[in-house]
Amino acid sequence: MEETVSNISSTTPDKSLSATPETRKRKFIRLGRFDSMDKDSPNVLEVKPQTRQIYATEYSQCTDVSYKDNGIWIDAILPLRSNGSANVSLINQWSRGLDSGRIKIGKTVKILTWLDKSRNDRMIRRFRLVY
Repeated sequence: MEETVSNISSTTPDKSLSATPETRKRKFIRLGRFDSMDKDSPNVLEVKPQTRQIYATEYSQCTDVSYKDNGIWIDAILPLRSNGSANVSLINQWSRGLDSGRIKIGKTVKILTWLDKSRNDRMIRRFRLVY
């Protein structure tokens, strides 16, 4: 399933931004492949932000990053929030990191992620950013 890029915005929406051909061709990081269910031993995704912009695709709100895979940095799209999900944890932490200056373009950010039970006893993906 491919997502199409549209409605690009930053943490402060800017309607004048538009998608580039490079952004449209990037692969999405699939957070579903991270399967840890232990908060004390989460999966770790190392990323380097390539932009401050957060933009919308057909299915999610995203940003452009490079991520580390077996020691190699790969350009990709990081989904920060699925449009159909109430889970705003990652996009909120990412936006706060950008606003506070902790997230900087080209500097490594570790995303710790694990599956946990929500307050209503459903499975939910949890996140913690390490700068």
